[in-house]
Amino acid sequence: MSRLSYVPIAVITAFVTLFIQQTPLKGDDAETFLLRYKFEPGQEIRYEVSLHDDYVIKIGLSTDTPHSYQDSEKSYRVVSVSEDGSAVLEVTFEWVEIDLFQNGAKAHYDSRIDKSPEAIFQPLADMIGKPRLRLTVSATGKVLDIEQLINQQQKPDKLAEDFLPELPEEPVKVGGIWKEEISVPVSFPNNPKLKQIVKLQRRYFVRSLKDGIADIVVKTKVLTPLNNPELEMQLIRRKPQGDFQINLEKGLFLSQSFSQNNRVLNFSNGPSQMDFKQRHTEKMLPVTVAKSTTNSATR
Repeated sequence: MSRLSYVPIAVITAFVTLFIQQTPLKGDDAETFLLRYKFEPGQEIRYEVSLHDDYVIKIGLSTDTPHSYQDSEKSYRVVSVSEDGSAVLEVTFEWVEIDLFQNGAKAHYDSRIDKSPEAIFQPLADMIGKPRLRLTVSATGKVLDIEQLINQQQKPDKLAEDFLPELPEEPVKVGGIWKEEISVPVSFPNNPKLKQIVKLQRRYFVRSLKDGIADIVVKTKVLTPLNNPELEMQLIRRKPQGDFQINLEKGLFLSQSFSQNNRVLNFSNGPSQMDFKQRHTEKMLPVTVAKSTTNSATR
């Protein structure tokens, strides 16, 4: 059996995505504005995505440096829009290229080339080019319903609930902030059925508004004291920091850049250390926003 036979599904399929829409502004000096998602039936948006994870794991005198590098193109299509502004979206992986290194073994998959992928990539290969999730999303970004379209016997990935950030009900302005609290269950290693709920907080800061493009900074912090490295390990991938850009006139997410640089000490018996670094970027591709129009979605 390949030493890469186990790869966390979150490593392969996790995509952090932020799409924000707001009401029209009179100009860059408008004092406040209301953030809302605004979807159009038939709207199809595509993004190029890069997600690079690097680990350095030290246990005693032993050091391992696994990594997961994935580049992809993903899309969402607006199936329908309700009167309250909520929408049904279908999410698709158009293509994916992955390079893995784990336990001294390497594996590579490019869906554009490889027609017979290794077994560890087969579940992902089965998703390419097909809608894999159908989400019902409110005008403020709350996921109201998740339907698994592929492998329906499996429960939908919990990361799908983070498909869009939940936007504030109140108007915001440049220099303004809003916060979002997230509850994450972590398991005790000696008793996996025993859970502890950890509170995370995301802080959104409107850094600037220039030429109709809003730049928003996001920071994440852990609110719940843990003092347990085995529990901290379960959060090592959950603390991104970065920013994203929104075209306010078109109401579209343009790009984002997030990173993580986290460390956990003494997670194993004896001296041990894990360092995790991540770089996650997304950029909207120049596609048509809606089938009924010919306007480009680019800036």
